[in-house]
Amino acid sequence: MTTKNPTSRPRRRILSVALGTLLPSLPVAARPGADDALRRSLQALVDDPKAPLASLSVLVQRQGRTVFEAQLGRRYIAPAGGQDLPVTRDTLFRIASVSKIIVALGVMRLVDAGRLDLAADVGTLLGYPLRNPQHPQRAI
Repeated sequence: MTTKNPTSRPRRRILSVALGTLLPSLPVAARPGADDALRRSLQALVDDPKAPLASLSVLVQRQGRTVFEAQLGRRYIAPAGGQDLPVTRDTLFRIASVSKIIVALGVMRLVDAGRLDLAADVGTLLGYPLRNPQHPQRAI
């Protein structure tokens, strides 16, 4: 079920952004039929009998432009005899611990680009010292 807060901007589909970020090498819009092939691959993930997904929303952007978008599966799974409701572009997902993956991915991209040193004291970036009370002399 979707809910909207009229006083705030629309929420971003974090899972969509995460998947688009995690899979940058997808052949989206690179050749005729690529969208259909990607959509079939994603549908196969949703329909996998060994580990089916209830729903999936994917948004892939390249250079600030949306090049692929798909919503697959169900946002509401009805009890036996009821009517399921499909995922739409306005379906809100609980992201739970997915944000940890997004942060880790962003950090590793900064490391790869040479803009972040994992061995450096994080307090330098924060502007204040950050220490474990059990080990106050050791930088985090």
